[in-house]
Amino acid sequence: MKTLQQNLQYLLQELPPIDFDIFGDNQKLLNAVFCGNYQDTMSHNTGTSSSVKPNVLLENLQQQIINFIRKLTPRTTDHQGVRYCGNISVFDVTPNVSSVRNLVEKLNNPLRLANFFSDNIKDYNQIADSLQDAIASSDLAKAANYLSTMVNQTKYGRYLDLFHNSSDPNSLLELIKAVTENFENVSDCVRFDRFVMTSDENEMENLAVCLSDYQQYFTGIVFPNFTGFDYEIGPFTTYKIRHNPSIVDFTYAIMDNKKRTASRDDPIINLHYIMFGFSFLQEAIDKHLIEMITNESIPQHGVYAQQEPYPCQNSD
Repeated sequence: MKTLQQNLQYLLQELPPIDFDIFGDNQKLLNAVFCGNYQDTMSHNTGTSSSVKPNVLLENLQQQIINFIRKLTPRTTDHQGVRYCGNISVFDVTPNVSSVRNLVEKLNNPLRLANFFSDNIKDYNQIADSLQDAIASSDLAKAANYLSTMVNQTKYGRYLDLFHNSSDPNSLLELIKAVTENFENVSDCVRFDRFVMTSDENEMENLAVCLSDYQQYFTGIVFPNFTGFDYEIGPFTTYKIRHNPSIVDFTYAIMDNKKRTASRDDPIINLHYIMFGFSFLQEAIDKHLIEMITNESIPQHGVYAQQEPYPCQNSD
């Protein structure tokens, strides 16, 4: 178990740089809190014990401060390859009740179809050689060879390669396989199982902080009024989208003002809410909520290209 001195050293590393003149830096901040050098305090002997025992209340306060700082400033931390979060998805949804799970099922349909397509591509890569050999030994190849005597060899002869066996890279299915293998290599880097349910918003925040260390956290969806297990979605439904803070702007960064004269036509900088999926996710949730309330399927109607639902926002 870590000693209190070790915990305080860790806290010192976790604190962001302090620029206030009254303290000067993190070390002076801790000295001010402990009325002197806290390391000297920790090493002080009482005469009855070799060292001061850790103060449990102070350790709890320290952990609360660390958690608060990490929520305000999620960061990327090197953990020597150890994944503390486990193999989990990057769409956090809360609470874990039946109506929310039904909504997630609808949101997950496009990803499920993409996963099905990816699996079929992988299956094709496994059997492409056998299928091409079957074509080469079939009557179809013989027919093509017979037709070749009746056409211009210079102009149409290259098409005969399509009916050769799998050892010929110009055969039909081998040409297709060259493309699908590249797709398979790319698809291995894509996560299709991206939703994970959490019991409440506090658990989602803790999970998001951990995921942020590995740049895995993308967004969170919160339904704050869904308290009962059998809560039914009604015509007045409130939800929150809690995007990774690095891919959305704070309020005053997107509001026009007289001091800002530069053009705002750089999509990566000035269109965060569109470039990084906030508006698309908002549209998808709205669409499926309407379907669940009306019990009718509605067509895909596209996305309203909005930077922010201004003026319906809270100032940061």
